[in-house]
Amino acid sequence: MTANIPSSMLTMAVVFCKGKGETVYPSTVVCGWPQKSKELIMTLEEITAEMTTRVAAKGAIDGKIVKFDFGDDGQLTIDGAQDPAVVNNDNGEADCTVVVEKDVFESIAAGEENAQMAFMSGKLKVEGDMGIAMQLGSLLG
Repeated sequence: MTANIPSSMLTMAVVFCKGKGETVYPSTVVCGWPQKSKELIMTLEEITAEMTTRVAAKGAIDGKIVKFDFGDDGQLTIDGAQDPAVVNNDNGEADCTVVVEKDVFESIAAGEENAQMAFMSGKLKVEGDMGIAMQLGSLLG
């Protein structure tokens, strides 16, 4: 999979891909989230697998449970209260729930859309602890 990234984020992308044996080009990284405009929309299972990889590499929000509610498309839960953190599709209680359409989540995770702009435009809503939501940038970026 190929995802274009700004050159200012190239170092972060290299770290994210490290160990996968992918080739790195000046503004493109071959791994991670596909560009929605060039690839098919990901399934919930693919999103869960990608977030599992990100949580394993970057860690979860320690001691907190975050749920992404995709409406009829399901949900993704990152349980940082467990050690190691668990990523699953359970619909349980969470300290912070981010309500967002799956395609908007994909755009944010691929770096095509800014999470703060999505929040301000009403595409993304936060229920529960807003402070936890503010910490999600390291996992989504």
